[in-house]
Amino acid sequence: MRSGRAVCDDATFILLRGAAVISFDRETATCRDAVFFAYRQIIGTGCQIFRFEPDFLVSASDIAARSGLTGAAVSLFVKEERRDGFPVPHARLDSSDPFWDLVAVSRWLFDHKDLPQARYAEAVISWIINVGAQINQVEPARGPARGPARGGRTARRGCGGRRWD
Repeated sequence: MRSGRAVCDDATFILLRGAAVISFDRETATCRDAVFFAYRQIIGTGCQIFRFEPDFLVSASDIAARSGLTGAAVSLFVKEERRDGFPVPHARLDSSDPFWDLVAVSRWLFDHKDLPQARYAEAVISWIINVGAQINQVEPARGPARGPARGGRTARRGCGGRRWD
């Protein structure tokens, strides 16, 4: 991806379900380095980030996939049949498939030795970028920005050479 001001030579521009998506494939020492470098490059092109993926709201199956645990293990955690204190869902509470805050879940899994600290850090980074994107969409004089007509989001993949989406 090129603009007059910046180059993202490891980015792929994709139109996905009517949204513009930028996918990165980069290897860096840490996920944090990859994400923040890509963020600066995107902003440097004059583009605006509306959404960062992977999202920080996750289903039980997302928790299993991102943590490397089995679905059965996550189910036992959710039901508190394996350990007490698993975080409560944050969204879709009246649904059979609620969403949890990945930061809270990752912290709980890290505290119970079921997740490496680096994976917890990745969840925090995802949350920070999404909050920053939402803050950047607010124009002080006019309220929230409208964004693209059919939505917009930016997906980034490839922390430390591995895919994380």
